[in-house]
This record gives sequence, structure tokens and C-alpha cells, in this order.
Amino acid sequence: MKTKKVLFVFLFSTAFISFSFAQNASQYKSYSDIIRIMRDTIPKMMAEKNVSGLSVAIVDDNGIIWEEGFGFTTRDQKIPVTPFTNFSIQSMSKNFTALAILNSVQDGLLNLDKPITEYIPWFTVNSRFEEQPEKKMTLRLLLSHRAGFTHEAPIGNNYDFYDKKFEDHVKSISDTWLRFRVGERYSYSNLGIDLAGFILQQVSGIPFHQYVKEKIFNPIGMTESSFDIETIKKMENRAIGHTSSPIKPPVEVPMLAAGGMYSNVHDLSLYIKFQLNNGSVNENQIIKREMLNEMLSIPNRKKNQTTGYALGTAVTRRGKINLFSHGGGGYGFLTNMSWCQELNVGIVVLTNSTGHILNVAIPEMIGNMILEMKYGNVEQPKPDLSKIYKDVIQIDTSSQRKLVGQYLYNRAGYMLLEWQDGKMGITPGDNFRPANFVSEDELFFITAGVPLFYKFILDENKIPVTMIREYDGEFLDLNDRPDEPSGNFKPEWEKYTGKYALIIYGFPAETREVMKKNGYLYLDNMKLREHLPGLFFTAHGETLDLRTDKPTWKNVKIRKLPAEDKK
Repeated sequence: MKTKKVLFVFLFSTAFISFSFAQNASQYKSYSDIIRIMRDTIPKMMAEKNVSGLSVAIVDDNGIIWEEGFGFTTRDQKIPVTPFTNFSIQSMSKNFTALAILNSVQDGLLNLDKPITEYIPWFTVNSRFEEQPEKKMTLRLLLSHRAGFTHEAPIGNNYDFYDKKFEDHVKSISDTWLRFRVGERYSYSNLGIDLAGFILQQVSGIPFHQYVKEKIFNPIGMTESSFDIETIKKMENRAIGHTSSPIKPPVEVPMLAAGGMYSNVHDLSLYIKFQLNNGSVNENQIIKREMLNEMLSIPNRKKNQTTGYALGTAVTRRGKINLFSHGGGGYGFLTNMSWCQELNVGIVVLTNSTGHILNVAIPEMIGNMILEMKYGNVEQPKPDLSKIYKDVIQIDTSSQRKLVGQYLYNRAGYMLLEWQDGKMGITPGDNFRPANFVSEDELFFITAGVPLFYKFILDENKIPVTMIREYDGEFLDLNDRPDEPSGNFKPEWEKYTGKYALIIYGFPAETREVMKKNGYLYLDNMKLREHLPGLFFTAHGETLDLRTDKPTWKNVKIRKLPAEDKK
């Protein structure tokens, strides 16, 4: 559930554009060939990455093709992993929360597009943009991460979770500040999903875990899956999460709807079979197709967008091919499930260790072998760049230079647009790639032979505010520009400068530095804007709150270090 973890994998992400090009005979004649190779490969991959336990499954609309466990539930190697070993699936939980909400919509209990204040009138949240933003929030926006929330709440976040309850965690969301305007953009967040699960609990009048069990797990046949912490604690065949931290990961986490579910590859295979059969189990339609279509459709999809997040589901489209997935990571687990209805196949990988990417690499390996088995050894067509370059236009130097600057990605990191030899471009590694403009506010860069398009949002002076990566709708917000005028540094800001330790599990850990730069306050490389005395925001909406003796960064506690510790 943490932002640094892989959240979902786009199965066979570059594997197909169309099936009309040349194909050669496949070396994989059947699933047996693929299974034999993976049985030999997976233990080697686990040993290399020190992964304690792993389970995997392949499924189609008729049932389970392969399910198998590897390794052990703990590093003491006493209990082998089987297809029925339960793992914490972390953020994969979001997919099941979304399905439960859609089931309640189907039953007339909830509505995707009504303001959530009709269900929880007491709920409020802070915003720099407008008053009462909560009245614009809907369940559709919560489930698609478009309500404007940050990722963590003050109570029960990924860094402070012991002895915190789901209800207290949800209620503390009212103390947060929105990063963005409601509905403006996608921004991955536990908070919206947890709030949606809480609303379902409030309106149904029964605990969230019980609703999901009765309406989702039982009808599908997922007899071992659960959101109920008491049931989870009693599971005899439960994998234990392993991290590099000396602190033992907890079993119970407050982010219940966003990441509290335990399951195994057998149950999850039944779930993927249910998805491949368009919401039916043994000809019993559990959820209507129109509801599933809502779940698998990207809201407000951009014209050229092929990748994005629907309702609790990651979506990639390649022509008429639809690829669906969700993954999870945290508390000693990395997981993933993916399915493709056109290929009629799904893959599940669960692990009880971190510090690896096997939850991504194994589905990719299996998926590519399945593609080759079904369609032959296809040769990838290369995009015709000559057609794209025909649309390139010349932009005057002054307009280009206004776009130069550092842009923050939503989750972490930045893109630097630079000026070299009379051109604006990017420099991944040491290779300068000039921008190719197709309009005054739209351009593309060639990356690995593929054009990636970006569109700028400019202010009245043609200065960029943000830019949008068109294939997936990612926003990159302008942090600063090299020729930007100096700010008016306030003397009272001086007391805020210095190093701060992030408090993780009650202990000081990684550090951040608040510094004076060009007349502004910066947190590391991020420029800060003061909204209220002592309350600062980054360009991409994250909050540094220094108003009290208990400061926070992104709602996580921080502690200012004494001057002698700054060395």
C-alpha cells in the first residue's frame, strides 16, 4: 500500500498492437510446456532475490490450468507454501472493495454519482481550492482515485499503524488537505478507497468484512478469503511477511478496504474465472455486465489515453485488447493478479517478501509465453515515425524557453526539461532528446523508438502550470524554472530551516531538509508555497505542516533534528 511499491503490472504491456503481422511457429505447444519451464525457473528467481514463499496460478474461463506453491510460509522453512496458503494481498484489496461497492449499486443501496455527503453528512476535508469540496465527491471518484486526496491519513497510515482502528483512520481523513481539485486528475490514494468501504459499512449497517464475504466471496466460492482480522489471525496456513526492517510487520492494518484482505491463489483464480465469465459463476450472474463495464472503464479518458485506472482496476488497451490488473505491496508482501478477456487467461502471483519484482516479472514471462503459444512468435511492428514527424512544427525560441524547468511526477521523482544548442529537450542519461512540437502546447519525445506525447497547461503568460503525459494521463506539475524571479523570503521562515527525521513505526528514520533557496523555502528539491502561516504546499499538492510542535509531512509525523545533528 505504500507509494514506493509496485501497485499494478500491465500484463503483456507491450506485447501486442495487432495480430495481422508476420508470425513464426511457437516453441510452446501447450500450457504443459509453459508450466514445466516456470517450475524450473521460479525457484532460481526466488533464491536469487531471497524470496521466502511464492504461489502462482494460471486460469481461464473454464477453471484453473495451473496452481502451485514454492518455498515456505516463513524463513524457518517449516511449512511449505501451497495454492491454499493465504497471503496479505495488500492493494489488490482495492479491486474487491470496488466490486463490493458496485454490487451495492446493483442492489440499489448506493449510487456511484451521488455526493458522498448524502451517506456521511458529517464528512469534511480541507481544500485550498474551494469550500465544501466533499459535496462534489462521489463513489466513482473515490474508487478511481480522482477525488483529490493525498495518500496517507494522520491516523493509521503506512508509517504509524499500531493500535489504530479502521473507523478512526477514516475519520482522520477530515484533517487532511486535498492535493488537487475534486475530479481534476487521477492520484493514487488509500484514502478514497477506505472512505468508500466505510460508506458501504455505514449504509449497509453491517461490518465491511461481512458485507464482502456475503456478497462477493461466498457467491464466487472464495471460501478462504477474508477482510476480517479475527478470521485472518486464526488462519493456520498463513504466510508471514518479510522485510529488511528489524520491526516485524503487523497482521492488522487500519487501511482495511484499501489493503486489508488475505487470500490465496486458488481463491483468486476463481475470482479471475468469474471476471473472464463476465460476472457469472456456474451460469449464475453474480453481477451484471453493465456493472462490470463500469468497473473496467477509465473515467474521463483522454483522447489518446491507452493506460489508466478504472474503478479499483488498472487498465491497458492495445487496439481492441483489454488488459486488467492490480497489484499490491507492503508489510512484507508483493502481489499481483492480471487477466485478459481476449486471450481468455489470467495469472496470479503472491509472495511474502519484499525487495524484488517477481510479482511483475513472473506474470510478464508467463504472459509472453502464452501469447507465443496462441499466436506464434510475433515480430513487433515499429511505429512509422515519418508520419508522425510530418505534423512537427517550429516554435519560436522564447516560447520554448518558457517551458524549461523541473516538473514533479505525481508519486515521486521529476522530469527536467533543459535547454541545449538552441533547443528544449530532455536528457535521460547522457543522451539529449529534443522536443518535437505539433502545436504550441503539445510535443513528443522519442523514447526507445516510440513517441511519447505531452500536453502543457499554460497560464495567461504562456508559463506552464503542469503538463500531461497523454498515453496514461499522468500530470507533471512545474516545480521551478531556471530563470524564475527570486521570491520574498519571510524572516519568520528562518525558524523552519533545518533537517527533519520522518518518524516510521515510532522511530526517526529517513531525513528531509527544509532550506532557503532563491527567496523561497524548499523541502529537498521541492519548492514550497505558504498557504497559511506555517502551512506549506509543494507544486504537486503535498503538505508540509509546521504550525505546531508536532509537524507533519504528507500527514506523516516528522521531528526536527538538533543543529548538531545536521552534519
